[in-house]
Amino acid sequence: MLTIQAQSGRGRGFTLLELIVVLAIAGMLAGVVALGIGRGSQTRDQRNAITHLASELQLARVEAMKHGEAVGVTIRATETALECDYADLSRRFTCSGLVISQIDNEPTPLHEPDEGMMGRVEVVFEPDGRTRRRMIAFASGGGSDTLLPRIEFDPISGAIELGRAMDPSPRDQGGADR
Repeated sequence: MLTIQAQSGRGRGFTLLELIVVLAIAGMLAGVVALGIGRGSQTRDQRNAITHLASELQLARVEAMKHGEAVGVTIRATETALECDYADLSRRFTCSGLVISQIDNEPTPLHEPDEGMMGRVEVVFEPDGRTRRRMIAFASGGGSDTLLPRIEFDPISGAIELGRAMDPSPRDQGGADR
């Protein structure tokens, strides 16, 4: 014989306190995920800007060889973008927090924050496509430990390549030995 007992309404569902705790935990997890996505987006923008800059440098090199005259390129890292100027062209690649950390294996000087400049370098391509520059390295500003690719110049041909990622804090290493 089967007996059915009536259940009281008190044993069903969740209490208000339980719901609040679950929502608080879900909110904290969503915040952690959102912070991770934001950092990944900035790093992706920085890598894209470096890749686009390498392409622009390649175009400037080709222009020098095509016209048989030197082409100078000015590269500036600002708080919000990586900028590249040569001939009559000016390019701006949006990314925040990118710093030019090394030029030809030498740490770059730090700029004053009110200048809005995070580094500047000149690259001159000779009519044969070569340049005296060997490497431009980048770091993510704000103390981040993100590894970013560097732009390398072949010493014989002047060809441009994206090199392996650099140690993000070269400035911290060079000061003690000098």
